Amino acid sequence: MHSLETYGTVDNKGFLTLSQPLLFRNKNVKVIIYVPDNDDIDDNLWMHGLANNPAFSFLSDEKEDIYSLNDGVPFIYNEI
Repeated sequence: MHSLETYGTVDNKGFLTLSQPLLFRNKNVKVIIYVPDNDDIDDNLWMHGLANNPAFSFLSDEKEDIYSLNDGVPFIYNEI
């Protein structure tokens, strides 16, 4: 796998436009987006991304439900 770096803009509809065309055509690509730290991203946007991330789909499997509300000891936070 090869990598390249380019820049782009995400418009108000959520579509990514690259700052320059790519030199290859008809290829599947993997896109990783780095957002500069000075841009504020709404917490709800992060939560939506996490909730819909297929990496966590295994948590929907019934075999993952190994605990109930009766397990464990309640955690009580007391600020000193």
